[in-house]
Amino acid sequence: MNPSLNQIIQKQRTDPTTFLSRTEKEAVTPTSSISDLNTLLNEKLRGGKLLAKMLVNSSTHVDSVRLEQEFVQLTSEDKVVKCAATSLLAPCPKQKLYRNIGFLIDADKAKLHVIADSDVGSIPVDSQGHFLQWDYTKKAYENISIRRGKIINPGCAGSFALSCNIENKKLFQTTRQLKDYMVENAHLIESRFNHNEVVCEYTTESVMAILITFNRHDKLYDEKNQIIHDGLEFRKKSEQILGLKLPVVIFDCERGTICQQEA
Repeated sequence: MNPSLNQIIQKQRTDPTTFLSRTEKEAVTPTSSISDLNTLLNEKLRGGKLLAKMLVNSSTHVDSVRLEQEFVQLTSEDKVVKCAATSLLAPCPKQKLYRNIGFLIDADKAKLHVIADSDVGSIPVDSQGHFLQWDYTKKAYENISIRRGKIINPGCAGSFALSCNIENKKLFQTTRQLKDYMVENAHLIESRFNHNEVVCEYTTESVMAILITFNRHDKLYDEKNQIIHDGLEFRKKSEQILGLKLPVVIFDCERGTICQQEA
């Protein structure tokens, strides 16, 4: 039986491990060697602690506009993305990701709100529950006065609503529980898992690496060199705008493995 959504959110809000402080750049700079970083990545993968915030497929203008939205929020006054739809990575085959390139986020350094086995349709809303849409000219969310979905945490920063029927979703208390569920059920999946969704708030201190994948669906293999090129361009922008010196890591969606991209 699923725990109630209110129970899950209350537990996660009071979790003292969210938004832990760190020494400057400690968690966003590469470790002393590829081997050390790969060891850390695999420990966190097995622990259900890696979230993928996939942002772009390429370095085209359309994707650059989407990326700008994330950068504006991460450099704003409170420096937080308040309604981030991420995917949990698990050490098992048959996974999906939304796009080719994005941020790898440490779940222990993010504030988790909802953990589900499939897309919950998270939408940013204001304190009154009105749907917010990103205005690319003003570079901010604008209220467009449409009330949608079930309001989860009204009256606080990072309010969001879910546009789906949450009762039809399998919810989890922790990301480890979702990871275990995926590992245990991978052999039952004929093609690939549905997109899972972890709704969270994250800051630059939550970001571990630039994440790329070549096989979120079968046709991407031929684009491998282009994806690597665009991933490196993404890293340059992240360093220029956010001041982050990040390693590039690769997640294999078919096998459920992760490793650092060698220079």
